[in-house]
Amino acid sequence: MKKKSVHYDNEISIIEIFKTIFDAKISIIFILLISILIGSYYNSQNSNSFKFLLNINSSKDTEFTRFLPMYILVYDDLLNPDENEIENSNKKVAAKPNEISEIMLERFVKEVLDYEELISILSNNKRIKKSISGLSLEKQNERLYEYAKSLSLYQPNLKDPSKYKLNFVWDNIDEGKNILNDLLKLVSKNLENRIFKELNDLLEVKRTTKLNDDLVRIEYLTEQSLIAQELGIRNNKEDTLKLSDTNVSFNINIQNIAYYLRGYEMINKEISLIKSRKYIQIENMQNDINLLKKSKVNWTDYNINYINVSNAGNPRLVLMLSIGTGFIVAIIYAFILSMFKNIKVIRKK
Repeated sequence: MKKKSVHYDNEISIIEIFKTIFDAKISIIFILLISILIGSYYNSQNSNSFKFLLNINSSKDTEFTRFLPMYILVYDDLLNPDENEIENSNKKVAAKPNEISEIMLERFVKEVLDYEELISILSNNKRIKKSISGLSLEKQNERLYEYAKSLSLYQPNLKDPSKYKLNFVWDNIDEGKNILNDLLKLVSKNLENRIFKELNDLLEVKRTTKLNDDLVRIEYLTEQSLIAQELGIRNNKEDTLKLSDTNVSFNINIQNIAYYLRGYEMINKEISLIKSRKYIQIENMQNDINLLKKSKVNWTDYNINYINVSNAGNPRLVLMLSIGTGFIVAIIYAFILSMFKNIKVIRKK
């Protein structure tokens, strides 16, 4: 008898569920329609949005071979003075071309993601210009930044720093391609200007450092020359100075004692040579930088013609999700409504 009772109760509960759903059929249909309308509206808003995907990689190693001498002598030497030191040696480990190419790619990515170039391009877009013309300057900048955030860069493989993917969403294919083309050209140009400015600035630091070292040396030699003149030491061509008395004779190496013992003629000659230095290494590096400026450098490797364009949204998925969500919400609403009705009936009794 117990088993029949349980079975009967289960049948009653299933019947009640269907009855609850049937009684709330109008509400369920209404909620489903609203959910479908929301999904359709979302699809209509995104139906004209397109997703642009472009691979941006580090340049070939050979692209930066000409940069190696400057990278070692100026860029790496001054920015990272201790990074490449060999133990118990003043020599530097030579930088590798791929290290420079990865550094340039990283700098290119940072230049893109500061959005300065993209905002500059978008601010000159006729359509955007018209849509924000009535806003305050602050609001215009906010809107431009919102547009700019439709662009992102990411690494598909975190273990490989030489590859990035650029992702951009826009509502017009031709316009989107033009924006990206202009952006990448402008970023490359700005990066180039920054790099050569840094090289020139760092080279000037190196030049100033050498000049300052020479000025300190000249100051020291001038003092030593004056001492030599006071003591009447004109010229000492010997490597050693003999000091003697009646019983003792000493040979003292001049390198290890006061410099003025060389004589003021030799010291003045050294001062003259230091003052006439032309710093040929610095000049040669400056010429190399100027020559590189005139040559074409591919700071990164990308091809705008290989850009992949696809629909930004997925209409079928959005519609299925909206129907499913609407149905779940409608069922929950129906049971809540039924529960309140039952409570009212109980209270009346």
